[in-house]
Amino acid sequence: GVDKLREIAISALKKRAGVNDENQ
Repeated sequence: GVDKLREIAISALKKRAGVNDENQ
């Protein structure tokens, strides 16, 4: 349901925005 979609959306954003943080 919404939880799943929300989890996927957050995961995608974190992966996209977290790449730079992980490299640093």
